[in-house]
Amino acid sequence: MSNRFRSGAAAAWLVLGACTFDAAEVVAPVVETSLPAGAQAQSALPPAPTDREILEAFYHATGGPDWYYQGGWMSEPSIQHWEGVSVDTAGRVQSLWLPDNNLSGSIPPELGSLSNLVELLLPENRLTGSIPAELGSLGNLEDLDLAFNRLTGSIPAELGNLSSLVGLDLWANQLTGSIPSELGNLSSLEALDLDENGLTGSIPPELGSLGNLVSLYLAGNQLTGSIPAELADLADLEELILAGNQLTGSIPVELAEMANLEWLVLNHNQLTGSIPSELGSMDGLLYLSLGTNRLTGSIPPELGDMDSLVGLTLEDLGLTSVPSELGDLDNLQVLDLSGNHLDSIPSELGDLANLQFLTLAHNELTELPSELTNLDNLRFLLLNDNEITGSIPPELGDLPELMDLSLSGNQLTGAIPPGLGQLDNLRALELQDNLLTGSIPPELGGLEVLEVLWLDDNDLSGPISGEFVRSAFLHDWDSDRYPLTFLFADNNGFSGPAPAELDSLMFYEVESFISLAGNELTGSVPLLPAGDVRRNRFSGCIPASWRFEGHLWYLRVNPQRTAAGGTVNLKECFSRDAVAGVTGQGAVTGVTEQAGDVLRATMRDDLEEARERALLERMPRNRMMAKRVEREPRIR
Repeated sequence: MSNRFRSGAAAAWLVLGACTFDAAEVVAPVVETSLPAGAQAQSALPPAPTDREILEAFYHATGGPDWYYQGGWMSEPSIQHWEGVSVDTAGRVQSLWLPDNNLSGSIPPELGSLSNLVELLLPENRLTGSIPAELGSLGNLEDLDLAFNRLTGSIPAELGNLSSLVGLDLWANQLTGSIPSELGNLSSLEALDLDENGLTGSIPPELGSLGNLVSLYLAGNQLTGSIPAELADLADLEELILAGNQLTGSIPVELAEMANLEWLVLNHNQLTGSIPSELGSMDGLLYLSLGTNRLTGSIPPELGDMDSLVGLTLEDLGLTSVPSELGDLDNLQVLDLSGNHLDSIPSELGDLANLQFLTLAHNELTELPSELTNLDNLRFLLLNDNEITGSIPPELGDLPELMDLSLSGNQLTGAIPPGLGQLDNLRALELQDNLLTGSIPPELGGLEVLEVLWLDDNDLSGPISGEFVRSAFLHDWDSDRYPLTFLFADNNGFSGPAPAELDSLMFYEVESFISLAGNELTGSVPLLPAGDVRRNRFSGCIPASWRFEGHLWYLRVNPQRTAAGGTVNLKECFSRDAVAGVTGQGAVTGVTEQAGDVLRATMRDDLEEARERALLERMPRNRMMAKRVEREPRIR
């Protein structure tokens, strides 16, 4: 048998010696005796199945022959040598642990007869059907994990009989119906995770009786009604995650009395009323998320008293002001105030020395606060889609840790500061949809880890610098540096011939996407590895060899603009100089690769996902979050 899941098997083997039978299968000697008629009828009942027979039924019900790992199953005489099976000293099944093992089909109700079972761990499989009510008979069960399957139906009320249960994880299934109030009987329960199902109805107030509960995850369902004040009775609770439901009513002030609470995540609901000022007394709270609700009023200044707070997200609440007291949150790393109606922010936010993630996107800011340039630990600064005017402060180039800078969708003017080329950790720079003028600073090409540079829809002009192209795409090939992956410079006023260095990219096997559509570039079409050069003023013809070598499948060329204001499709020829050899073919325009505008939209979606992951990375974590990070490969 593989050792992948054999915790406890070695100890059992020492007890059982070299025996090859299961203790559960030992048959006592038969003693013939005369029985009363009633007893004879009772003895005619079929014997209870052995643990081996139950496991055999489980194997066949869940597509055993297709499991990724099935060492020992159905072949080894002793079940303790079966993959994922651990037994106790009596040879009874104690643990069944087969995560991510391609199990399919339904969970057989026979598992409810494994009376010594302590752990039933079957996450990340393809199990379907309902959760058998018979599992409620497993009086010794401590951990039930069926997360990331395709289970349907309701949560059996019988699970409330599992008096020894410590962890119940049904995350990411397709369960429906209400949360059984009987779960409030699970007096030993420490972690309850019902995230991302289709559960409806209200949160049972009986859950407030779970005196040992540490983590309560009910996010991503369709729960309605108010947040029960009884949840404040959970004295040991550290995580209360109710995001992404349809909860209504106000935030219970009683929650402020939960001395051990570290996470309070209520975003994406329909909560009303004001943010309780009493929350400011929660000295141990690490993460407070209230965004995307229907809360009214302002941010209570008392939130500035939450000395331990690491993350505060108040997005999409219609807020019009920010209290200066938030500048007292010395441990704050994440601040999300996006999607409000803020036209200014207090200068005290510049005192948040530990801040790493700040988003003020989608507000009504009219100036870029100079105090933000004091935040030396800042990694994400998102100010896009405001009404910011003036020039880009060169001091932004002094933020040594900055990885993601978004100033797009504003009314910024003037030149791009060359000092931004000092941001050695920058991976994404968004300057599109502004009124920026001048040329691309060659210094931006020296950003060694930059992956995406958005400059489209500005008033940039002049020739594209060959020095920029060399440093961004044709740098020292002996180094570990990669070329800039995406350049979007569409819809500006770049003019003159494309720099000759662009024609060298294919020779050096650069695989970047360069979009220069909608400019005033002239001369011959540059041979780009992939990109979009439509709607310029390129002339001449397109070498037919580009088609034969497959380049035109990755480069969009036609149409081009003419001096008369019309458009023309460039023809193919045998070479750029051999005009007489025109083939008469139009250039390939129906290429299979994405055009610049489509790719831009895709890239923005990807970037938003990356920012969401970055937020997760900066959240405080404990045991429950560690499980999620382990399962979700995108969260590092």
